[in-house]
Amino acid sequence: MFGSTVLEVCIGLALVYLLLSLVCSSINEFIGRVLSWRSTMLEAGVKTMLQELIGLGQVLASIELPRPLASRISSFIVKAARA
Repeated sequence: MFGSTVLEVCIGLALVYLLLSLVCSSINEFIGRVLSWRSTMLEAGVKTMLQELIGLGQVLASIELPRPLASRISSFIVKAARA
């Protein structure tokens, strides 16, 4: 078709890999939807990020910074963690 066997093989392999990745992604999404992984993983991720932010706020509070700056940063982190 293109006049080059190597080019045709490369195009064919690319299409096969694309099809395989689409099938694997679809199977992964189906399993995740059936087992409700998305909501549980999202909840766990948000909890982890908020715990890290609270820990960061405590570290920032212990560092000697100019007080107005430290209080603004700490209050922002605490507000974000409570929201």
